[in-house]
Amino acid sequence: MKKTGKTLAKITALALTLCIIFGAFPVITASAAQLRSLTFNYDSKFGLVREKANNSYAEVGSSTLIYVFPEEGCLIDTVTIMDVTNDRAVEASSAPVFEGGTGYTFTMPNGDVEVTATFKADNANGYYMVNYVYVGEGYATFYKNGIREPFYTAKAGDRLSYKEPVPGDGYIYDKFPAEDFYTTADGSVNNIRVDQNFYMPESDITITITFTEANSINIVTSGGTAVSCYNTFGFVFDIDHYQMTSSDPDRPIAVVGTSDENHLNEFKFRVQSASGETLPYGYWSNNTMAYASFTMPAEAVTAYVTFLKESYDVACSADNGTLAYTAANGTRAGAEITLELTPDEGYGTKELYYTYTPEVGMDEVRVDIDPANPKFRMPEADVNVKAVFAPIWTVEWLDGDGRLLDIKTFVEGTPIPETDMIPTKESTWECEYAFAGWSAPAYYSGNLIVFRPVFDSIYTVSIGGGTAEPKKAKAGTLITLTPDEPLSGMYHSGWQIVSGDIEVTGNTFVMPASHVSLYAKYELKKSVDLNFDFSDEKGYVGKPFAVSGDLTENGELLDVGGTVTITFSSGTPDEEGAVSYTVPVESGVFSLEVSALTAGNDRVWLEYSGYGEYGDAMSMTMIGLYDVVAATMAPSLDEGNVKRYYNAGDALDTTNLYIRLYWADGSDETVPVTGEMVSGFDSLKAGWQTLTVTCPYSTDDELNYDVYVNGVCLGDVNNDRRIDIRDVSAIQRHLAEYTLLNDAQLLAADIDRDGNVTIDDATALQMFLAEYESDFPVGTIL
Repeated sequence: MKKTGKTLAKITALALTLCIIFGAFPVITASAAQLRSLTFNYDSKFGLVREKANNSYAEVGSSTLIYVFPEEGCLIDTVTIMDVTNDRAVEASSAPVFEGGTGYTFTMPNGDVEVTATFKADNANGYYMVNYVYVGEGYATFYKNGIREPFYTAKAGDRLSYKEPVPGDGYIYDKFPAEDFYTTADGSVNNIRVDQNFYMPESDITITITFTEANSINIVTSGGTAVSCYNTFGFVFDIDHYQMTSSDPDRPIAVVGTSDENHLNEFKFRVQSASGETLPYGYWSNNTMAYASFTMPAEAVTAYVTFLKESYDVACSADNGTLAYTAANGTRAGAEITLELTPDEGYGTKELYYTYTPEVGMDEVRVDIDPANPKFRMPEADVNVKAVFAPIWTVEWLDGDGRLLDIKTFVEGTPIPETDMIPTKESTWECEYAFAGWSAPAYYSGNLIVFRPVFDSIYTVSIGGGTAEPKKAKAGTLITLTPDEPLSGMYHSGWQIVSGDIEVTGNTFVMPASHVSLYAKYELKKSVDLNFDFSDEKGYVGKPFAVSGDLTENGELLDVGGTVTITFSSGTPDEEGAVSYTVPVESGVFSLEVSALTAGNDRVWLEYSGYGEYGDAMSMTMIGLYDVVAATMAPSLDEGNVKRYYNAGDALDTTNLYIRLYWADGSDETVPVTGEMVSGFDSLKAGWQTLTVTCPYSTDDELNYDVYVNGVCLGDVNNDRRIDIRDVSAIQRHLAEYTLLNDAQLLAADIDRDGNVTIDDATALQMFLAEYESDFPVGTIL
């Protein structure tokens, strides 16, 4: 047993030795470094912030060093170091480093770090901040003490300036007389001007440079060159330096031009806005240049400059012939030009005209010239004269018998001439002939056109007892017949046809291809009976009165039209004060209902105006028309069944209320009174009130009756003649818009008498009910 133990011990020792030698157990080493990011926020115009070795990361747990370097004239204002992953500040220690910077040392946390630095001017050494603002788009170059450099701080007294402002696309810089400005910390504004010096004050400043949005200026020229520039006080300044292609609105703009060797230093000028408006302008010229001025609108413009000539060119051209001109006094504008036309044999002038362009940018103008007077006045432009010669044609017009009536010539392509000659054709016993026009042309050999006449056959209407229109016409024409005025008691009963195959419809017929003969027929008018009926043989002024009736012949109803005039009069139908009504007769029956009758007009005249074959008729009858002689309130007013006593706020009640009317014929009637007939009622006015009743018929009697209105009791909101908690509830329900109060209830609910119903009124009424001393007269009749 002992031997075995020793052997095991040796084996174990050997195994351990081999493990150590050959690495059977793992070797423990340091873990890989963990890195987190570094970012820096700062305004580079005023300083620099970086990690010592310009790294953008650092090892977690390592000592990290960052440098903050302010620019000349600046100091460090604040430095914050944040673990943005964990949203917490990182503690750091600071110490000055080389070149005036400061170093900040901190332990890198297990999170990304953001370093933020701000700077301020070194006021103690006389430095102040300079900020720049550009209005519009563009930039400028700045100088400090004569040295071109970008600077954002300056020492008090430094000499500053800016030059060469460069506007952005679509903008301009007003070089003259533009003034920019700088603003100090206390808000004072100081003007500065390009290329001129100004001096840094003892204050931070903001420099503002203005660029103006501009619209383009396009110039189109003919016969020279022209440029645009600013125009100030009517003078052009330094044209070569200030010529421009755009401007802001409301600026005076000058267009200056110089002609080429073939033109004068004088031009026609036109300026149009992009919207098509032609702008007004001023103009002058001398031996060296011409000048126009206008005010820039708020949109792009195009200026058209057309230089004039001492004299202008005339170019001639012709087809099928030759064209030349003569000008006794040259070809200056206004000179008379005479044209010489020479067409080839067998040709004539079809067109003669000249064209020219009045001004550059305008459409070409064509002016026709009369070949019979081939002259024109020279415009202020070169012209092209054109003559077009075409073959000559002959036109012949023949008479009705085939003989030559007229002959004319014309040039091919121009309107065919017309003749004023009227061809004739001899009449026969059958009909007459009327010229109806010319036939379509027939073409013969050569340039010849022949027109033959076309005739209509004309027939006659012979008529007796009337007239025909027209009396002579071709077949197919509508003829209108008009009978003569019938003798008294007669009427026109139709037409008798003597000859001609026609059918008269009403008073017209269509003309046949033959003569027509006819005459008008007349007969005695028939008598009619005018019958009428009244709703009553007496009427009352103001009440409807009905009249009706019919027309009969031998007791039979006539189905005729016409009208009946119904006149109410005290005498004859034309008596002064008579009133007439005209009603139509339809199927022999008529009717009328009127209300505007006048007492005394007791005669009714009915007159029928004859229609067709029926004669006039007249009838008259007597009726009675009566006025109201008296009107009183009906006795029922005093019988106790009419409402006489009202509580405040009650509506007017006219139940059982009547007017008694007494008519002039001795009859009487009662009329119920409606609310619209009563005036003077005020439901909020306490005490007796006299109400006025308006009679629906004319009367001089005054109709009145009295009512009594109980006054409003302050606090009795529900009008139950007592004051208790239910009145408080009524106010509260009104304020909550559950049950709204009427005018009388609102008056009773206004406890504090301020003209409004509020919760204060409910409170005041509750205090009154609780027997608190009240300042308001609750229970008083208002």
